[in-house]
Amino acid sequence: MARERMKITRPDQTGFGKSVQTGRPKLDAINPEAIKGFKQPAAKAPEPSPPATEPPKADLPPAPETAPVPQHMVDAATGKAPTPAPSSLSVPPETERKKREKPVDSGLAELVLPPRSQAGRNPVQITLRLRALARHVPLLQELESQGFPREAVLRTAFKNMPKVRFEPRYVPQVQEVSAGNEWAWRFSPGVSPDVLSQIAGQVRDGDKAPRSALLLGQVEPGWFASLDETIERLLK
Repeated sequence: MARERMKITRPDQTGFGKSVQTGRPKLDAINPEAIKGFKQPAAKAPEPSPPATEPPKADLPPAPETAPVPQHMVDAATGKAPTPAPSSLSVPPETERKKREKPVDSGLAELVLPPRSQAGRNPVQITLRLRALARHVPLLQELESQGFPREAVLRTAFKNMPKVRFEPRYVPQVQEVSAGNEWAWRFSPGVSPDVLSQIAGQVRDGDKAPRSALLLGQVEPGWFASLDETIERLLK
């Protein structure tokens, strides 16, 4: 069974049947003249005017240089006392202040060292071999058979030898045949480097020679004399 349509007995209150007007204003039609204005090219900007040129200046002669006026003339004109010239030898104020200050006494003593001798400064220790001669060997062997060891005989002869003081002069060694190294006595005296250098300067190639060979010539005469005397005294 079909339904019957609803009958409206009241007037329509929804407002759907009425025409609605919006608040947007109506636009006028486009003006054709305005469209032509957009199509025309833009007007060119006016060209800038050229800068104004200054008239050339005439060459003027340079102004004469004025010499500086001495300070004493300025002081004389103004009536002031002359300004003293700066001195190159003036002492800085910091140095002057240090001079005026007295040293603070710390209660400590100053270190005082004795003066050194120039001649004996830094001696060079050189080992010298005091040889026995071939003629001494039979006599030393005879003493050994009597109970005198060779070392004791050589030590006694060395103690009785005159003290050696090296001089800056070269003395050749005694030209006698040497005994073997087992009959030698060795000691190491101190020699001044200056004396040693002067002795080497008196010999050809002295700077290359053994340092002991430069000194033994001053020692051997006294050594041989003491050894001869010791052997002779012990053999009696």
